[in-house]
Amino acid sequence: MVGLTGRGAASGLYRQSKQMRVADFLANDLSEEPWRTKAEKNAFELVRQRRFELACAFFVFSQRARDAIDADGSA
Repeated sequence: MVGLTGRGAASGLYRQSKQMRVADFLANDLSEEPWRTKAEKNAFELVRQRRFELACAFFVFSQRARDAIDADGSA
């Protein structure tokens, strides 16, 4: 339940900052297909772009905690 609350809060924050694409994406249930796969692909792309914080959030919301740890950018 904590993940749903965090995802909802993150969606609201992105909505307030006028980043509607991210907000709309986070409004979906990222733990279920096809959203989970889309979240994972976006997370890997965000790592490639060196946007580690958002990548970590996408990994966590798609239930890939190990990848979130690896993507923290400290390596």
